[in-house]
Amino acid sequence: MGEHGGAGWAVRGIFGKPLVWAALLIAAASVLFATGTFGLSDDWIVPFLITLLGGWFAGNAILDGLNRVEQFRIRIMLHVGAIAAIALTIWAMFLWTKPLAKAGILPDSGWGVFFALQMAGLVAVAWLVLALLHTVTALVKVGSKPVDRRLPEWEAAESDGAIVRFSAAPMRFGALTGVIVGTIVVASLLGAGLMLAFPAIMNAGPMVVIVALALVIGLPLYAIISAMFRVRSRRCSILFGDRRLRLEVGDDVFECGYVQLDELIWRRGSEYARIELGARGERRSLIVGVAKQPPGTAPNLPELSRRTKRLLEAAGLEDVSSEREVRSGLTRYRRQAVPASATG
Repeated sequence: MGEHGGAGWAVRGIFGKPLVWAALLIAAASVLFATGTFGLSDDWIVPFLITLLGGWFAGNAILDGLNRVEQFRIRIMLHVGAIAAIALTIWAMFLWTKPLAKAGILPDSGWGVFFALQMAGLVAVAWLVLALLHTVTALVKVGSKPVDRRLPEWEAAESDGAIVRFSAAPMRFGALTGVIVGTIVVASLLGAGLMLAFPAIMNAGPMVVIVALALVIGLPLYAIISAMFRVRSRRCSILFGDRRLRLEVGDDVFECGYVQLDELIWRRGSEYARIELGARGERRSLIVGVAKQPPGTAPNLPELSRRTKRLLEAAGLEDVSSEREVRSGLTRYRRQAVPASATG
């Protein structure tokens, strides 16, 4: 595995972590709220949107940690526990804000900090709830008996090499991230609009508010996004031969030699399971984790075989995956640029 040397790689490693972005964005929003106003004005919109993104990054940081837990039952228990813990914290902050302010313990600027933390917490919980819904609804059942979902498996190809078949939605990972962020922003704005229009809702407590917003706003948006991914799903396969790889997406076929391959990203686990490859100036991206799979098949990918890794490395590609990427199930092979001095 390649080492990330230099200050540039260090900065990229730090700012590539959702937890870092969550802390920075929530801190920035807290400062803006503490020094601004809470009226429906331009001063209110910018920190509010920053808070939404900070909450989304916080939710993703928690999901990254949960995805490292291999045992399904323990992961689900921790997932539910994280939702409950954040919801209780929001509820406690909601209960104690006014008493602390009246007692003179909480300064005026503290209201802004508490508000930013509460809104970020609501977004994080909403994202965790949607992720939990995705996990639960992905369970396949026949009658009343659950069916274990198996990973797609490598098969011997007719000619040479190994092939794996799966379903995926052809789209860029950046587009998927944009859809997710857009959905969270829309859901959060709708939820904030409802709370502003009906302030009595908050008297019911954060857990009731979260459940209500998830049912009224989250589920419809989740159904729409899921339907969009199902419509885009295609039957796919990728074959790693002795000298070439062959990618089939429906009737579309892409084939290239390993020496023509510039980058390969192979991501297993969670809704981010995907394949990305770049070759001959073209870029192909398949999102497996959100696609509709055949009954009994998990929305996932098998691990790259040692044979495939040897073929990629023999063709001049280097494993540049960071330790964090490896822990999350991502393998990244990239062709390293040849220094100008080496070519001269």
